Amino acid sequence: MRYCLLLLGFLFSVTHSFAQPIVVKRLSRDSVEVGDSALLTFRVLTSKGAEIYLPDMQDTLGGGIELYAPPYLDTVQYDDQAYIGEWHLPIVSYDTGWRAIPGIPLLVMYSGRVDTLQTDPTMLYVSYVPLDESVGELADIRAPESQSITLRELLPWILGALGLVLLALGVYFW
Repeated sequence: MRYCLLLLGFLFSVTHSFAQPIVVKRLSRDSVEVGDSALLTFRVLTSKGAEIYLPDMQDTLGGGIELYAPPYLDTVQYDDQAYIGEWHLPIVSYDTGWRAIPGIPLLVMYSGRVDTLQTDPTMLYVSYVPLDESVGELADIRAPESQSITLRELLPWILGALGLVLLALGVYFW
């Protein structure tokens, strides 16, 4: 009887923990170089049948942080016990220094209820691109590579010229 009550208490605590949605925010890296990307992830743990909504975000999160691709939702677990979904936000920054990623609200709809989960702000350090010591400054952008013209690119022009010659000869002999 003791083990049954202990097991029942454990099961109740596990199912009760998923009754209230929980959000965990994770940043793939805490520092990047200018123009380099990082992945911001929101993992939402909730009960089965829930729907997770991210607010409509434009291309910027403010404070010099931008989205370089649309956010996408990935389902990690969906069974009788829980629903775990992850929102992935690919971010980039073109300003240097410490950048604040603001708290973002997530809406979770389940069992006729709507909960708003607020994430905590996070800091991201954006550093300069390292200088080339041999040059002493940023290197120039490389020139385009030279490419040769292939027969496939020339074939329409050759056929067009041959057609014009044949047309001119046909008109001349006619």
